[in-house]
This record gives sequence, C-alpha cells and structure tokens, in this order.
Amino acid sequence: MNRPMTITYAADGRNNKYTSGIYAGEQKPMLRITNRFLIKSGFKVGSKINVQYGNKIIIITKKS
Repeated sequence: MNRPMTITYAADGRNNKYTSGIYAGEQKPMLRITNRFLIKSGFKVGSKINVQYGNKIIIITKKS
C-alpha cells in the first residue's frame, strides 16, 4: 500500500520550534498516521511497534 502524506509541524500547544542544540530555531516536524490501512496492515490499538530512522526512510514494524 502506498499513501502520499505531508510532514507538518508539531502543534504541541507550546513553541513548536527547537530552542537549543543544532536544530535551534527549526520547526519540529511531525507525521501522524490514523487510518484504516493501519488495521489492514495488522496494527491495532495497543500494538507495540519499533520505529527505525535512516537516510530519507522511516520503517515502522510491529513487535512480535
């Protein structure tokens, strides 16, 4: 399954920018996934997951 999405800023009710470190002043990026494709892919409420970050790739896998 392929679903085009857009990264947005993290709207956490406070400053959505980093205040220190090498990313100071940059917006905090956020990706929120809520759709039926999670169920079709075997993810249910309470599922434990593992998230791996790489160069231009994010891999989300369900823990066994």
